[in-house]
Parts: sequence; C-alpha cells; structure tokens
Amino acid sequence: MTTPTTLTALQRRAFAAALRAAKQDAYCRQVGGFAIACLSDGSIDWFPLGQPPHRGGEPDRNAVILGKWRWNHRRWSRIA
Repeated sequence: MTTPTTLTALQRRAFAAALRAAKQDAYCRQVGGFAIACLSDGSIDWFPLGQPPHRGGEPDRNAVILGKWRWNHRRWSRIA
C-alpha cells in the first residue's frame, strides 16, 4: 500500500488538486472538515467529514488516509 512518503509525482499532483478542491467546497465547510485518502486502486480523492473513503458508493476498506483538515469558521487547519 502507498504511504504518504512514497507518493508518486502524479499522486502528489492529485493530492494538491484534491486539497484545493476540498478547501473550496461549501459542503466541507458546512460539515466542518474533510479527509484526503489514497484508495486501494492508487487514486487520490477527498471525502467530507463523516464519510468513509469509498469508490462507486462502496466503502474502500484498504484506503489509506493521508490527511484530515477541519474548518474553524475562519480558516482550515490540519488535524491528526
């Protein structure tokens, strides 16, 4: 499984794009945060707080969470 330190250049680009998209999403602000995960097929995606990583509606039990962020009504902050 891919860990955060062994992301390929393409995955790092996808991570940056997912981070930008999630930070601009109004629903993520409304629910208070989001997580970015590396799915079992190697793709990078983000999920609003409270939703497990999933592909096509099915939970991806082998996904690795790369980072979590929360919204504190002023700015985004990374959490563990």
